[in-house]
Amino acid sequence: MNTHYDNYHDEWVEKAADYPTKALLVAAMNLLREQEKRIENHKGKLDGASWSPENWNE
Repeated sequence: MNTHYDNYHDEWVEKAADYPTKALLVAAMNLLREQEKRIENHKGKLDGASWSPENWNE
């Protein structure tokens, strides 16, 4: 998933002075991407449930 943070992230990783900083930036971006996937999945579930009369009473 391409986020608007990708350009910043690439620049920050390039400018990072040491390995721990680069590793932290990469891990943070991986976490951000995973969270974005989860948010999109939950949005889809919510949309599906709102259009399914079987689930309206839950």
